[in-house]
Amino acid sequence: MFKSKQKQELQAASLQQEVARLRSLDTPHLASEVMARCGPFGPDFEAVTTSALGEQFQPRVGMLRVAAVEELYNLIDEGAQTLMSAGLLAVGGWAGVGDGNAYVVTRAGRAALAAGTVDQALGLASGIVE
Repeated sequence: MFKSKQKQELQAASLQQEVARLRSLDTPHLASEVMARCGPFGPDFEAVTTSALGEQFQPRVGMLRVAAVEELYNLIDEGAQTLMSAGLLAVGGWAGVGDGNAYVVTRAGRAALAAGTVDQALGLASGIVE
C-alpha cells in the first residue's frame, strides 16, 4: 500500500511539473504542443478528447485525483481554442464526464501534421519550444 501511495505522489509531482511547463508557454506554443499530441491518434481524428490528450502529456493522468489534472485539461482546451482559430481543429462535442471536450482534426490540421507545418499555421517562426 505504501509503494502505491508513493508512486501516486511521484506521478502527481511529475504532473505538476508538466503543468508548470505548459503554463509557462505562450498561447501559440501551447497550441503547437497540443497539436503535436494529436498525431498518435492516427486515423481516429474524430475522437480526440481532452482526457486522451492529457494521457499523451502525462501517462495515467486520469488515475490521479489532484487539482493539477483539471489544470492540465484546461490548458489543453486553451491550446485547442487557438488551434480551432487557426482552422486545425474543430469542435467535436462533449465526450462525457471524465473525457471532457472532443475535437476533430480538420483536413488542414491533418495536412499540417503530415507536412510538419503546424508551427507555421500558428504563426510561429520555429519549432516547438522545449
